[in-house]
Amino acid sequence: MAKLNGISKSTKIAILVFFLVVIGAVSFRIAVSEGVAPFDPENKSMATVTIPMGSATADIALILEENGIIGDADAFKIVSKVTGSDGKYKAGTYGLSPSMSAYEIIKIIHSGISVGNIVTIPEGLSIDQVADVLAAKGLADKAEFLNEVENGQFDMEFVEQLPVGADRLEGFLFPETYDMPVNASEHEIITIMLNQFDKEYTEDYSIKAEEMGIDLKQLITIASMIEREAATDE
Repeated sequence: MAKLNGISKSTKIAILVFFLVVIGAVSFRIAVSEGVAPFDPENKSMATVTIPMGSATADIALILEENGIIGDADAFKIVSKVTGSDGKYKAGTYGLSPSMSAYEIIKIIHSGISVGNIVTIPEGLSIDQVADVLAAKGLADKAEFLNEVENGQFDMEFVEQLPVGADRLEGFLFPETYDMPVNASEHEIITIMLNQFDKEYTEDYSIKAEEMGIDLKQLITIASMIEREAATDE
């Protein structure tokens, strides 16, 4: 085996690889450290930052950087990957500050608890009444909301089973207290409410409808009518 200055080529290559690995590891640790540290520890001001639905981690990192919340989008992506946060962020509008560490920012966006508007949709409301509640809170334009209810496209499987018409979602806008994101569109608001119904919906609904000889839409409509007439769930 050839020797160079008393050291074999294979040994030199091994040493070179070792140093490259060490340099890479150090660089990685520096990037993570810089990504975790607050961008501006002295700046305690809060900014309202909106994360749109469907945003990837790269999109979120750029939004945070553009809003002056973090200093390096690439470093934030690395921290997201290292902490297992990649792909787990939730859409919403959040109050964030440059004085927050990456861990704090990640925790807030993971929570999904935005600085939106709290609105309660009571049980037994008609579609028109739901629209009135949202309009009164300034969260939706009633005409646009009703148009979206009738014509909007939603991905839930149960929606595909519903007949067309202005009242197709009657009973499916789940009664709940919601923290709606700031500036959410009528489509997004309806999607949030339908997703809540989807969470609560179980096979028991389908079984009950089958036993009664009716479809899901008819069952939910009957349940909604009972809710409007009764003072309690029973």
